[in-house]
Amino acid sequence: MLNFVSGMANEKDRPDEQSVQPVYVLPPGYYPEWGEDSVSLADYFQILWKRRYFVVGLTLLCAAAAFVISQLLPKRYEARAILLVQQPVFSSELRPAPLPVEAYMMIVDSPSVKEEVRRRAMGEAFLPSDVDISEVLEAEAPERPRGNESVENPVIELIAHWTSPEAARRLADLWAETAVEASAGLAIQGAKGTLEFVQQEYPTTRERFLQLEADLKASQDRHDQRIRELEKRWDERITAFKTQWNLEVLQQQARGLEQRLTENTLRLNDLQLEMKNTRETLVQLKEEIQQQPQFLVVSKAITDDALWERIKDDSTGQTAQELEKLKLRSEQINPLYQQLLQRLTDTQVHYDTMIPQEQYLREEISRLDKELRQLNELILTKSLELRELERTRDLELTLARRDREFEVQQLKREADRAGATFSTLAGKWEAARLAQAEQDRDIKVGAYATEPLQPVSPRPLLNTAVALAAGFMLSVMGAFVKEFVDSQSNRPEASARALAPTSLSPDRR
Repeated sequence: MLNFVSGMANEKDRPDEQSVQPVYVLPPGYYPEWGEDSVSLADYFQILWKRRYFVVGLTLLCAAAAFVISQLLPKRYEARAILLVQQPVFSSELRPAPLPVEAYMMIVDSPSVKEEVRRRAMGEAFLPSDVDISEVLEAEAPERPRGNESVENPVIELIAHWTSPEAARRLADLWAETAVEASAGLAIQGAKGTLEFVQQEYPTTRERFLQLEADLKASQDRHDQRIRELEKRWDERITAFKTQWNLEVLQQQARGLEQRLTENTLRLNDLQLEMKNTRETLVQLKEEIQQQPQFLVVSKAITDDALWERIKDDSTGQTAQELEKLKLRSEQINPLYQQLLQRLTDTQVHYDTMIPQEQYLREEISRLDKELRQLNELILTKSLELRELERTRDLELTLARRDREFEVQQLKREADRAGATFSTLAGKWEAARLAQAEQDRDIKVGAYATEPLQPVSPRPLLNTAVALAAGFMLSVMGAFVKEFVDSQSNRPEASARALAPTSLSPDRR
């Protein structure tokens, strides 16, 4: 049932009457058979079973057509030749290890090589002139197993496709022979140019190397002679200075003066100590002398005198008795005073003799000290002058040796570079001669092609199988499409009712 929705404008709102166009809306679930929620997997199988004859017929038709066409297509045969990349006999800079397989692939697969193959095949009259040789020939480099990237002799496969097995085999062999000839001597092509260059540069380089060697030796000899003369001149100068100012003798003299100065100083100290002691002795003696009288008064009885007996004999008794009562007094020089006076005199004399000695020692010490200071100053001055001479000599010799080292090293570096260049040229010369003399080729035919027994195309069984699968898919799709078309054509009346406009007129208020 159709839902009718219409609207009409209000007469108050619209000045002019206008007819209202109706809007038709299809109800949901109008096509229940094909609704999104109504179709199951069983419905699909039912449709396929219903259209089974169509599916099987179309599938078999495609397979049969593929089989027949495969039988009618011309047969193509494939022949394979193998090229082997080999190591050179002599290894050098001019004859290194083989190029990468990719480089030889570019040579083998180049248009010039293929064109040469086509020209030779046409010469043997088994290849038409209008054939595209790039579609006939194919080169492959088999992938190396993982972990064996360093295979010494990699290979290149040359594949030829043609309708005849004999022609395919011959094409592969021609391609292999042509590729070997094209790559022959590829690694030694630069040897000729290198040899010519070396032959031109070798004499000049050798002459420069020998000249630098001679310059180096001459520079060494010149600097060595200059250094020897400089050493001799400075040795003579320093020897003359040492002869004029013999520092060893001056130092010996200084040591002698120092020893004498020390001895006189010790003597002066001893003399001064002795003089001090003497002065103290003089003072002590003077004090003792002052304490001693010069004369001693002696009092004694007359009877004690030696003359008493004579007097007694000559005198009377009374006289003698009276005489006995007499006392005798006399003055005598004090012997202790005399001794002290003599000691004082001797000590004073000794002290007076030490005064000039002290004065002499003082003057001598002053003179020796002055001479020693002057001599030490002279020694110090001349030592500094000698040290300065030796330092200047060492400096000049060091500079001379540095100049020698700098110039010699510079010339040596140039000579080494020239020598290295000379050695390199000599090595390249020898390598170029060996490379030119080597006749081995970089690649060679590892295996010639064999005549194929079976064609590689077409393949009837494979083509039939592919056509069978493709026909089945097409037939299934066709079955569903046909089912859909048939379902639509069986409901023309419902479709007409659904799409036809209503004749109802809008109501007016």
